[in-house]
Parts: sequence; structure tokens; C-alpha cells
Amino acid sequence: MSKLSLSWLICTIMVEVNRSDTEAFHLYEKAVIQGHADTQFDAGVIYEHGRSVKQSNTEALRWLTQAFELGQLLAQQQLISISTIAAEA
Repeated sequence: MSKLSLSWLICTIMVEVNRSDTEAFHLYEKAVIQGHADTQFDAGVIYEHGRSVKQSNTEALRWLTQAFELGQLLAQQQLISISTIAAEA
């Protein structure tokens, strides 16, 4: 089982046993820290939109940049999107 599949499975179990989405995300984040580009991309998007965590462009940029550096090409598009929104603000 891939790290991504395992981490999402853990999150699903956490939510199903009545733990909060925030607790589930923090468990997921442990998998993100291990350096899997797709999970880092997901974490960036989660922080960008504030899903289950407090919205943070700083954290979004951190994880999206790391994902891009590991070759996750969608992360580049997301970084451009965040930069464009920040420039318009």
C-alpha cells in the first residue's frame, strides 16, 4: 500500500471512530512529513483552503513548494494560483 493510500485510510478511520477532522489531518500530516510529493501537495491544498485546519497561505506555500521540488507538477500550478491571488490582494 502506498503512503498516500495508507495515510488516507488512517484519516478515514480516525473520522469514523469519532475523532475530529483536525486530529485526522494531524495524523495525515505525519505521513506528509515523510516526504511523499502527492501527500505534500494535498497538505498544501488543505492549508490553502482551510479544510480541517486553520487556513494558512504560509503552510500552503511550504508544502506546495516541497511537493513541486519532488516533482509534483500540479503543485506548480497551485503555487502560481496562490501567488496570483496574493498579488491581487
